[in-house]
Amino acid sequence: MQNHRSPLCDDSQPLGPGTKRLMPSPCHRRDQPPDEGAVINVDWNYDCNLCPALSLGLEVHPKSGRIYKFPPAIGCQGEALFAFAGLGPRISDSNRRLHDVIMADRGAYVALGHNRAPDGEQYVRVEGGERHYHTHARIVREAIRGTEYENRQFEDVAVCSELFMCATPTRQTAALRSTLRDNSAICPGLHFWNVIKRAGPKLVVTLGDDVFAYVSQSAVWDGALYRIRTEARPVIIALPHPGHRSLSTSELRGVSEACRAILLNQIPRAWDFRSGQQSSTPTHGNQRERGFEWSSRYGWQVAHRPSDLVWLEEDQRRNMVYLLHWNGKARYRMTLNGAQLRKAIGPYVNGPYWPITGYVNPVTRTIHGLRTEQFLPQWASYVTSIE
Repeated sequence: MQNHRSPLCDDSQPLGPGTKRLMPSPCHRRDQPPDEGAVINVDWNYDCNLCPALSLGLEVHPKSGRIYKFPPAIGCQGEALFAFAGLGPRISDSNRRLHDVIMADRGAYVALGHNRAPDGEQYVRVEGGERHYHTHARIVREAIRGTEYENRQFEDVAVCSELFMCATPTRQTAALRSTLRDNSAICPGLHFWNVIKRAGPKLVVTLGDDVFAYVSQSAVWDGALYRIRTEARPVIIALPHPGHRSLSTSELRGVSEACRAILLNQIPRAWDFRSGQQSSTPTHGNQRERGFEWSSRYGWQVAHRPSDLVWLEEDQRRNMVYLLHWNGKARYRMTLNGAQLRKAIGPYVNGPYWPITGYVNPVTRTIHGLRTEQFLPQWASYVTSIE
């Protein structure tokens, strides 16, 4: 693959004697972590204006003229055990005051990087404050329980970062996602990958499908887990975005147990928690069963894994059974063999992203903006009612 060049930099110009790059050039290969390491100040991106604010849907602070943004890292500013990776910070009525304060006061911006909100309280914490980060803090608290790190504060052992540091209004991230898909995104290389390389975490928790798809491109599959191609070789733990689906208490316990296993240099029982079904799949003879709960936003969103299709196609007598639940009770059964599953998924199964992300999509129709129990044609013939 050829390097993506950017008019923002010129790597042909040599550095001066005794100088060192303080950040990777936007000209690095964006499908891989940057080659150059860096020491990043908490606020070094404070005045960054590289991205075109209007075309990406970003907002500008009216007094300072700065694009609303977050520090590259919130929490631990050195080596960390955990790193959390999100798509980007949001700006809304609930947190606009915070954004206004940190864009007008560099000291408040630096404090946020050290996990201190303008009121002096922890920003990432298990309750109170910004609800989005409760999941992060609870996972860390439970994962370190019973280890040598028990009772450490979030900022002692964990760091939050984003692929994009500039804030976008809620549900207006389409332009950012597009730059990830076409490899034109500048921000991840300037900030995110340097945070990961500096922190050297044992695990990276990705939030949402887009973040997992992007980060996993820079990882290798070792037969059990994805490990990112940096010196520390951190393991990827994949979660749904908290704004799309909240983890249940039992799911949070499962995530924490998986993280604790990695801290103890063990192989976790599961690593992918995006669909509500752990990555380990119960197998009974020639049948595998997996369950999915109804969501008012997605209907039944079924996660099809590459390993399941491989298992199916090893023996034509094998079947996958997807139990579709409503309020905890199985309502439909969807049964497919290998050939049927390959046909239903369609051309995507032969594309470059299938081995990395699998196929996670609703199996029911949306009508007038509402999810229904009407199954899409490619799945309908394999569904039977349990009631």
